[in-house]
Amino acid sequence: MIRIHYVKSPACFSSTPVSPEMDEILRDFRMGEIPNSINPETLGESHDMVYTIQLGHYKDMEINDLEVIFHNFQGEFMQDLIRAALQANGASHTSLSVGDIVEDGEGKLWLCSPATWTLVYTPAKARP
Repeated sequence: MIRIHYVKSPACFSSTPVSPEMDEILRDFRMGEIPNSINPETLGESHDMVYTIQLGHYKDMEINDLEVIFHNFQGEFMQDLIRAALQANGASHTSLSVGDIVEDGEGKLWLCSPATWTLVYTPAKARP
């Protein structure tokens, strides 16, 4: 099971008030910068979980690695079912982009960075 977490919109794009500190953190995420304490317990402060999907084959998609997930969560390639689910879950944008996080089946958190994926959290059970 993977979970897609979209970064919340900074105050300048949102009608929901956020503190100046959180506004700065959200801007950092959008630039691909990693805050010091990102983990599943704090993730809800900066991100909204917008989609959950099983690993493996799903409809016409093979959901098995981050690049495939990224590709299938781009607006021009996104299936209508995914787009509708994202909008129903309150996503402020449809395409997965810099600052968004994918939580993989092991509980690892991967930040979508400007040119790659950055592992930002590994649960103790998945550490060597």
